[in-house]
Amino acid sequence: MSEPEAMPLERRLAALERRYRRARALSLVLFGIAALPYLVGATSRGRAFVSDVLRTERIDLIRGDSVMVSLVAAPGRLGRGLALLNRDGKLNASILLDADGGNLYLYNNAESSLAAVYVDSAGGGLTFRGRSGKPAALLFARSDGSGGDFQILNRNGKLAAGLFSRSDSAGGSLRIYDRGGTGVAGLSARGDGAGGDLTINSASGKFAAGLFARTDSAGGEMQIYNRSGDGVVEIYARPDNAGGEFQLMSKGGEIMADMFTRSDNAGGDFQIMNGQGKVRADLFARSDGAGADFQIFNDASTRVVSLFASNDHEGRLQLYDQAGTLKHAVP
Repeated sequence: MSEPEAMPLERRLAALERRYRRARALSLVLFGIAALPYLVGATSRGRAFVSDVLRTERIDLIRGDSVMVSLVAAPGRLGRGLALLNRDGKLNASILLDADGGNLYLYNNAESSLAAVYVDSAGGGLTFRGRSGKPAALLFARSDGSGGDFQILNRNGKLAAGLFSRSDSAGGSLRIYDRGGTGVAGLSARGDGAGGDLTINSASGKFAAGLFARTDSAGGEMQIYNRSGDGVVEIYARPDNAGGEFQLMSKGGEIMADMFTRSDNAGGDFQIMNGQGKVRADLFARSDGAGADFQIFNDASTRVVSLFASNDHEGRLQLYDQAGTLKHAVP
């Protein structure tokens, strides 16, 4: 065919193609107009209208000829939901549905779940796992509705540290645990609203030491306990604001020695008691400023010996009978 005859044929084909496109567009418009009353009627009667449904087992996102990500229905072992596969077909993420809501799980290349965001009857939560698949950290809402907990676990799955909201709404608390999961240290807001507490526990979980804010707002208090959990040492700020006080107790809790600042601001006072809490010896600064005074008492709490500095800056020794009557004085 010669060139002059070919050109008219190409133009005719192009014209036919344009007429075909116009006819197809016109038919789509006419179809839409004809279907409009049915769409409006379905909407006005409150019936759902589904324009199209896509049914497939897998959606692949590709780059060139390579599959980069695949979205599939979750395997039956996981439950009902969606799963995201990497380019090697390994499970990397899943969204699963249950009675409480939706859960999101992230997996490593061995398809072990290492992180999860979940919903349960208490609220929401977040879980992190180590390479072994054991939980390493947990963040969740408490089932009693009192707030949230953040927990860190050791490699044996035992609680190693925890940050909690107190169930009495008093504030928060921080707890440290040993490798067996026994609480050995704690920092907490006091339930009575007086301030904070710092506690140290033994391996058996019993109190070993504590630092507290006093409930009378006088200041701080430190206590040391024996292995039976009995307080044997106590250091605290005096409620009369005179200064500090240091006490030694027996295993039964009786005060055996007491050292404190005097309320008259004269100086210090050191007392030794018997098992019934009665003073048997007392060393204190004299209120007249002359020096110190050391006194010894009998079983009836009567002074029988007094050793002190006199007002003339000399030492004095006084001996008394059982009734407290002075018998001898040196000099």
